Amino acid sequence: MNEIRLTYNVEEKRWPGISDLKSGIYKIILSKELDDISNQITVFEFEDKLFRLESAVVLPEREDPGTGSENERKVTPVGIIASCLRYAQEHPNNLLLVAGHTDTAGNLDYNKKLSAWRAENILALLTNNGKRWAQICNSRDRMKSKDYNQILAWVSETRGFNCHPGQIDDSGNDLLVNEFRKEYNKKGPGSTWAPKIVEWGGAGGEEVWEAYFNCYQDYIAEELGVDIGGLNTLQSNIKYLSDLKWVGCNEYHPRTAQNIDDFKCESNRRVEVLIFEPKDEKPALDCDPDRNKCSGKGCALFDTSKFKRIMREPMTSAKAYDYSIRLLNVFSEPIPDASYVFKLETGLTTSGTSDAGGWITISAREGLKASVEWGKNSSLDHSASFIFPKVDLDNDRRRDENISFAAYKNIESGSNSSDWDDVVLTTTEKPISRTKLDEWLA
Repeated sequence: MNEIRLTYNVEEKRWPGISDLKSGIYKIILSKELDDISNQITVFEFEDKLFRLESAVVLPEREDPGTGSENERKVTPVGIIASCLRYAQEHPNNLLLVAGHTDTAGNLDYNKKLSAWRAENILALLTNNGKRWAQICNSRDRMKSKDYNQILAWVSETRGFNCHPGQIDDSGNDLLVNEFRKEYNKKGPGSTWAPKIVEWGGAGGEEVWEAYFNCYQDYIAEELGVDIGGLNTLQSNIKYLSDLKWVGCNEYHPRTAQNIDDFKCESNRRVEVLIFEPKDEKPALDCDPDRNKCSGKGCALFDTSKFKRIMREPMTSAKAYDYSIRLLNVFSEPIPDASYVFKLETGLTTSGTSDAGGWITISAREGLKASVEWGKNSSLDHSASFIFPKVDLDNDRRRDENISFAAYKNIESGSNSSDWDDVVLTTTEKPISRTKLDEWLA
């Protein structure tokens, strides 16, 4: 009789994994997450069909594009990476660790290597290490022809590259890859921020895999609303749990069907980005740098008696916008050179002084709660709290009109009730620029 352990998910109020079981007789051990555990691990998960069986290549979308529910199709590696980077920026003292997993199908020694390759694949995307990503992917024991055919289809459908394979299968097509090479140099990163690549050479080689990687980076930057320089800044500011930034967990910690050998399961072919708060206890990892040492099923990362795992969905949008706030006195006059301390609900704190017009500008995501304290001569004797509003402005239009912020808010001393206003105010037919807006509000 097969023995499996199912853990109750307190937040979702269900037993994950039951629906994955095949017909048969099982001994089921039920456990419940403990609400009183003080240490927690926030988890962003690359799961389901984002890795093919026996492949280390994270796909740009689901293994079978177009299948699954609408919400499932929205979960992409680009969105998850962008969410991880924005979350790390908003929680600058938190520490990250990347953990790779496999299902129990196949050889144990190979699964150990595969889980490590998957973890390194995701870490490379987080750290902008295109060379390592290409080294991992450019090997027949780590990827499938279907993987790069799906990447070709993806850039064709989303960027208009003339390289669509038609059907995503295991057939190699050097001519299509050469078309990708040309389009990459003409329309892709090779035409802007990345070096051009050789326009012939077929499907193999680390150079073309690094070009695929750069396409991923382009999309991640777009998802975050930044340029490549801004993306690199977010990547370089991540803090990690230790010098050991990734671990390969083999097949020891499946989400479902524990203790069942040779079990092919999409939800177990995954990578987790684990995030630790600085105040919490850190797991003692018995992982050797050369990955020849592993605690297996006894790993502290998965000790549910010490760590409560908080599963995070990818952000609806990882973009941050510049919002402007104008500090006013009780006579509705601007307060220049006022000291302020600004705090987001995530714990991120910034400070400075208002400009000559009483303005301060803060970068934040839509919907975040925040508070600001301000005053003259370093005396913070005024405060206000608010939520950043949804931004509907066209970025190109704002840029053309020299408007450098998404929305503005007047905060008057002694009052905390003023609403955010769309920056595109009109006294004429055209939007008002930042300079004109200052004059109009003064």
